[in-house]
Amino acid sequence: MPTVETASCRTASKNPNSQVVYSFKVMYDEEGVPAVGASNTVAIDYADCTEGDLASQYKFNNGDDDAIDKHLVGAGNCADDLEEYLNDEQFLIAGQDPTKYLTPDPAKWSDLVVGEGIRFQPPPISQDEADGNFRDLINAGCKEVDGTTERHCIILRTCDSCPDESHRSIYYKRKTPLPSEQEVYLLDMFMNNWSSESNVMIDDENPDGDFMLFSSYEDALNEDNAWEYCNYDADRIGFPRECGPYGRKWNQWNSYVKSGGHAHQHGFYVEKA
Repeated sequence: MPTVETASCRTASKNPNSQVVYSFKVMYDEEGVPAVGASNTVAIDYADCTEGDLASQYKFNNGDDDAIDKHLVGAGNCADDLEEYLNDEQFLIAGQDPTKYLTPDPAKWSDLVVGEGIRFQPPPISQDEADGNFRDLINAGCKEVDGTTERHCIILRTCDSCPDESHRSIYYKRKTPLPSEQEVYLLDMFMNNWSSESNVMIDDENPDGDFMLFSSYEDALNEDNAWEYCNYDADRIGFPRECGPYGRKWNQWNSYVKSGGHAHQHGFYVEKA
């Protein structure tokens, strides 16, 4: 039984003016063997318990047995009792994982753009609206560390279910102009189809690429410790496929149309200008 403050009490009894009606019916199985089914009906009267609430009626019926007080704790006592129960019985320990279930600072980051699991947020139904809103956030005019040079705003994906700590917060910093709406459905590229179309990571082999990835916001601002490996173009696999800080990382991707990735609890945000 759950822990609650109070519970009402009702009785159910046979109406004294009602007769019990018994019904019998012969039924046959697939082989023609008969069996008898029986049922009965009677009118029921419902009323409030004479002692008021359920706890009082229970104690009246059971000689002041207070066992019910474990579950019906009385008005105003539920919060304290529940905390004690969760800690003593369910081993709930106060605190929070340093890299999971974090809420991005609303002074620095947009509202949730799109997400799954505990961060569930579907995109607008219209592609034009969904992609347009996303692009507007990225193009809002963020500044480099020097405070003068304008740049694209950083995209953040948080992933509470990713087993690799490096993938619980990923920062995408765009270095070239965004591809047009006609070329790339940008939001869907992050959601479901991580693509190399106008979207190649800058590394030793691609110094003129389009973006950089980082594991912290400070690194993204200062362009320190950039990720070194990235791949793309797998059917219905979204961000960041198998990209990793030093090499390939398996199954840290998200997809809204395909199962298999570990990022089933994640959300996307965009840095505020």
